[in-house]
Amino acid sequence: MIIIDKRLTFNEDVENYDKWRPTYCEELFKDIIAYSHLERGRKAIENTQN
Repeated sequence: MIIIDKRLTFNEDVENYDKWRPTYCEELFKDIIAYSHLERGRKAIENTQN
């Protein structure tokens, strides 16, 4: 029996991933931005590697 880690198959089926992946409504992003106090021009994730 071969066990395949599903995390490793992501790039194998890009078309189906794009076709079936869930989408998120605009209100969700607005709520996240409001909750996190993000402002225009600020980074949500900082790159610490140079």
